[in-house]
Order: sequence, then structure tokens, then C-alpha cells
Amino acid sequence: MIFDSHMHVGSFESMFGVSLDRDGIQELMHENEISNGVVFHPDNGYVRDVVESIPGLYGLVWANPRLPGYVEEAEEFLDHPKFLGMKMHPLLDGFHPNDPSVHPLIELLVVIAIIAVLIALVISGNFSIVGIIAGGVVPFLAGIAGGWLGERRQGTV
Repeated sequence: MIFDSHMHVGSFESMFGVSLDRDGIQELMHENEISNGVVFHPDNGYVRDVVESIPGLYGLVWANPRLPGYVEEAEEFLDHPKFLGMKMHPLLDGFHPNDPSVHPLIELLVVIAIIAVLIALVISGNFSIVGIIAGGVVPFLAGIAGGWLGERRQGTV
């Protein structure tokens, strides 16, 4: 089994001179014996249409904090079973990763991560205070808090 973790679909001709449509990505997967993969493009609706029509292909939500309603759009697509995570491209979309406009998305992702860890603990039968600590919720939150405090000290929050 080959899993390609970085695939593009759609047109990037204006920037990079490349374009690959739904049929092209399916053909590429077949020719290279790629059974599963993750694909993304700034148009999340287009990605949804592609991943729904190709078995083994999953999407990343492209989140651009310069667009109005980007957090709500990210949340909507993250609820879709064929979207596995998030893609942000500061260079192409023209934002700095620690820009305050990114913070609402990070907060959403933290909540999703905590829920995922708790679900994993319940499924594994380790749902206890010790299990939660061992599962990483407390260290995870400490890391997030530490990053946030560092940003505050630098005056970027």
C-alpha cells in the first residue's frame, strides 16, 4: 500500500504552471499504485467533490484567515468524514502564522484535539484521571498555554 500525504488537485497554473483535475489525480493514483492519499486546494468544495468520488482519497481543509468566515468554513469541512486535517499556507495566502486572525482557528483545533484524545481514551478503556494525564491532555494543554504565554510576552497576542 502506498499513501501519498501531499497531493494537489485543481489549478495552480498562475503560480506554478501545474493543474490536475479529478480524473487526472485518479489516473495518477492508479499509474503509481497509490491506494490512499491526502489532497488539498484553496477551494474546499472542489476538494470535497473529488474526495467523495475517489475511494482512498481524503482531504485537508485549506484555511485562509484573510477570508471572512474562514473558521466556520473550516469547522464545516472538518465535520466531513473525508477531511482529515488542516492546511494553511501563509506564503500564498499572505498572513503571518502568529497573526491574531489565526487564533480562533487554533482554538477550534485545540477543542477538536482534546475531544479526539478523550474519545481515544474511552475506546481504549483508559478513561480515568491517570489515563487522561497519560493520554496527553494535560501536557497538550500545557504546551498550548506555554505558547500562548510566550506570544503574550512578545506582545503578539
